[in-house]
Amino acid sequence: MALCFWQLCDCPGNTSPCTQHGGHGCGLFSGNVVHKLEDVTDGETARLERALQTTISTRTKLEDFQKKAEDTKKSFEDLQQTLEQRFDKATTDAEKQKVNDDGRTQLGKVRRDVDEARLDFDAASLLFDVDVLAGVLGLLHRPFKDPTADCACAFEKLKRLAALDKQIATESTNLATAQNNLVWWGQKIAAAVALFVAAIALTVTWGIITWFKIAFLLKAANVLIIAAIVMAIAVLAIVIAIYVAWKKVLDLRKKLLELALQYYRLERISRCQ
Repeated sequence: MALCFWQLCDCPGNTSPCTQHGGHGCGLFSGNVVHKLEDVTDGETARLERALQTTISTRTKLEDFQKKAEDTKKSFEDLQQTLEQRFDKATTDAEKQKVNDDGRTQLGKVRRDVDEARLDFDAASLLFDVDVLAGVLGLLHRPFKDPTADCACAFEKLKRLAALDKQIATESTNLATAQNNLVWWGQKIAAAVALFVAAIALTVTWGIITWFKIAFLLKAANVLIIAAIVMAIAVLAIVIAIYVAWKKVLDLRKKLLELALQYYRLERISRCQ
């Protein structure tokens, strides 16, 4: 005996009413017997599957951007440590001036690296801003209702859809929380970049003053150079935090797309008529 998709009657392929519920046409989609959820395919399921692939691809690209930002941040941290150690070991004003001159030269590269990280960030933003969830949940009839449900197959369908509906509601709430967290981080990036640019400008100005090679001025110049590097590290730390937040949102979008695809397919599988 061939059981229906719901595993509760022998409707599929049976021209007579099923022996369990006296019904017809259970477990079908577009007239075809459904053996597994993936048998339900149409234009909307194809769109949902493309959205899933886009989400997975975007997350992979964000991983690459994040790894690059982490490597850049590590190079800034190494530079900070090196300059601090060299300045501490310098015994003459000339040696300290040399450390500061090298530091200002390195700041040029630091600024270029920060600019490149911002370009990567902007490119990642464009990828992330493609909202694959737009309109997806609107495809679903939530909560699913079947006023004429009168057999175990119908009740099983209602039970499965109700469970999915609860999961969708939970993940939607989680997504809203993750998106709010992302907004919070986004507000920090502009301020951090502005402070970094100001710190760079100040080190240039102070570099002219320290031409006199006075000890306390040399120390102050070194502090400013280190401060500029610390600000660059802060910018990269915020960028990395945003990448992490983006990935969290993408993970939740992916989960919702998977749930929506299951729900959409279950909705369209018939029960005993």
